[in-house]
This record gives sequence, C-alpha cells and structure tokens, in this order.
Amino acid sequence: MKLKLLLTGNELMTGDTLDSNSAMIAKMSLDAGIQVNYKATVSDDLDQLVSEISRLSESSDVLIVNGGLGPTSDDLTAEALAIAMNVELEEHPVAIKHLVEWCTKRNYGLSEANRKQANLPKGVEIVANASGSAVGFKIRLNDCLIVCTPGVPHELKTMMAQEILPQLSELLPNTHQPK
Repeated sequence: MKLKLLLTGNELMTGDTLDSNSAMIAKMSLDAGIQVNYKATVSDDLDQLVSEISRLSESSDVLIVNGGLGPTSDDLTAEALAIAMNVELEEHPVAIKHLVEWCTKRNYGLSEANRKQANLPKGVEIVANASGSAVGFKIRLNDCLIVCTPGVPHELKTMMAQEILPQLSELLPNTHQPK
C-alpha cells in the first residue's frame, strides 16, 4: 500500500509548531503493518494545497491530509479538496450534528466560524472525532482514498487508533490491528 502524508499549515512551515503529527502517523501506521512512503508539507495556500492533493492522489493508495479543518480563514483543506474533486462544498448533516453537540457540551453558541467546519466536499464520509470540534472525512479521488484529519495531536491520535487504522487494516488482509 502506498500511504502518503500531506501536512498543511503556515505554523509548520515557519517552525512555530514542530511537526509531531507525521511521526505519530508513521509510527502508528507501521505498528499496523502499513509504512508511510512519502511526506509533504505545504503552507496555508489554497493553490498549493489543491495542487498537492491532486498530484499525490494520482500516485497513492491512501493520502492522509493533516491539518486545515478548523474554524479560521486559513483552514483550507475542505475547500482545497472540493476544488481538486470539482465538487461543491455543502453543509454535511453528520458534521453539523457533531458541532451542535460539541458546542452544547461546552455551553458554547454555534458561531459562523465553527459552522464552517461542517462545510465539506459533496460526497465525503465522516471520520469521527471523539474530542474535537472538527470531524475528519474521507473520499476517493483518482482511485486514492483521501482521509482528512485535524491537526490537533491528541485528536489525531484517537482518530488514527479508533477510526483510520482499523479501516485501512481492513483494506489489507495481511495487516494486523494497531497496538
């Protein structure tokens, strides 16, 4: 299986944030019998992100896109994937339900900024995020399974263990469940 990673965020490019997520993904994947064979990091630039998603989807079985799912204007992953796939963004019913429940538990009002996290490319399936506001999502492009995940490390770790690696292990009968 060709598993590639695409990490996004100006904070990764400037060194303000140390990229521990790719190391975590690589280690957890390897423990599940799947080796990461490529990693790229791009800034919060829509054109770059669209280009890399398109390019990497043409040479990958699985592409994990990490980061860019939050409520701010520089969180561009959903928009970039929609452009790469030539589909519209739409409010996903599962994602908005998750956001409403997440806000209610914390006594927050659902702001327009938070609501942005439910605007996802048409046709995606949700990857549950048990602790954060942004759900993950997945879809196929160019015969590549693209899985988009939030950049918050503890959220990513839980999603990898509970959602992503079990699903990837099902695709490969010779892999074992994560440790």
